[in-house]
Amino acid sequence: MKSHTFSQCRQFIGSKYPLYVMAGSFFLISLVLCVFRYLSLNSHIYDLGLFDNVFWNFSSGNGLYSDILHKHFLSHHFMPILYLFSLPYFLGIGGPIYLILIQSTAIALSIYFLGVCLNTVFDMPWKHINLFCFIYTLSPSVHNASFYDFHPESFLPLLYMLLLIFIKKKSSIIWTVICLILLLSIKENIGISVAAIGTCLLFYKPLRKRGILLIFVGVTVGILMGFLGETIGFRNDFICRYDWLGDTGLQMLTTLFQNPGEVIQRTLINNSGLEYLFTLFLPVLFICFINPKWLLPAIPVIIINLFGGFPCGHLMSFYYQIDITIWIIIASALAWIKTVSAPLSKHSRIYRTIIIAMIFFSVLSMHNLSRMYPFSKVFKADKFNFQSLESGLRLKRWAKTNLSENDSVSVVGSIVFPEITHLAGYSLFPEKWVSSDYVIIDKQRLHWIPEQIVNSNLIIDRIEKSRDWSRIILDDRIIIFVCCR
Repeated sequence: MKSHTFSQCRQFIGSKYPLYVMAGSFFLISLVLCVFRYLSLNSHIYDLGLFDNVFWNFSSGNGLYSDILHKHFLSHHFMPILYLFSLPYFLGIGGPIYLILIQSTAIALSIYFLGVCLNTVFDMPWKHINLFCFIYTLSPSVHNASFYDFHPESFLPLLYMLLLIFIKKKSSIIWTVICLILLLSIKENIGISVAAIGTCLLFYKPLRKRGILLIFVGVTVGILMGFLGETIGFRNDFICRYDWLGDTGLQMLTTLFQNPGEVIQRTLINNSGLEYLFTLFLPVLFICFINPKWLLPAIPVIIINLFGGFPCGHLMSFYYQIDITIWIIIASALAWIKTVSAPLSKHSRIYRTIIIAMIFFSVLSMHNLSRMYPFSKVFKADKFNFQSLESGLRLKRWAKTNLSENDSVSVVGSIVFPEITHLAGYSLFPEKWVSSDYVIIDKQRLHWIPEQIVNSNLIIDRIEKSRDWSRIILDDRIIIFVCCR
């Protein structure tokens, strides 16, 4: 009986069914926690509220204009894929929950298609695939990408995996082109990663011609984006946020060669760059360096995060590592197969060491999640509790009952409810609050507003003295000022 049960477990581990369990579980957990976070007034204006506002403006006939940035969003980042994301807003089903839903779906699917890619493209057995997909699921960067509001970059791992799968299936030329277009439309710097993927394919003879084509497309798009960045003015992540390093690629290279000591000090010592690198690579024990060519697509983003000024891309509380991790896992999986396929008598100690270390660092990754933002705060008393949920639901009900499309509302804090942000007169304090019909204050979330404000009491005092208001106190957290007409 025991041997039969053991045999069934081995068959289960050696199949693709664990992938369904991992992807499905991750989707449900991510969706529930993110919706709870949103309803508890713990989501951010940047970027869930920002993208929701952009999509709503587009469905209202104002283009992809951002009321928060005060400009067309494509002049901030080149993201034509936003037109695709905005289509449900025309049907009246768009909103923050819709954005949370599609992002949770994309990241969960990336877990599944990572396994399919390792099997289809690299002919790995499922028992090894499931191990690496499990490590990918535990990665802090994957959790941050899912739990930190909404960002189009979270769709990159899924599209990367689909691109490799379609490239391997030579009959899927149309799908390869579609996938490539979607990839390049996510952000202005993706061309460099696409060229790096093509470089990897140069090492694989059957797909070498397609690799050359990807290099050409990636480099061409990269040059075009650089030209548009100079003429149109959108911010390019490869030439911004560096301050001391320089504003252009040439200035960056000059600084690197002229002041290598300063670069090392700033990136590895002062900015905790070493901790960033170790956090990325430790869960797979650096075995990805045994097969380094599949790390090439990750290198540009690693450099960006190391040299980045603000926000600090190497802080693991952000989502910036999501498209790096997928390549580290692929390189590590291929290195793992190369190691375990060697004669066991020769590499038995290495084999056992790697297994023990990978289990240890996978557990360590899960332990790190207990200290990470925002996952851990679900269970803390001051965040994501039912009192915050009650405040959020109370505010939603009040807004739905009392606000109309002709009202103007200024918000103090990070409130992203569509009942408020989908108004033509919506603004962030302190831009139009003097002429607004309502001012809504979230006393616990005073950050992410355009000017530095010390505390909520100063804001309340400033508002009360500006004109004739009546005050509505929903609870200890939410205060609403209504203009007395």
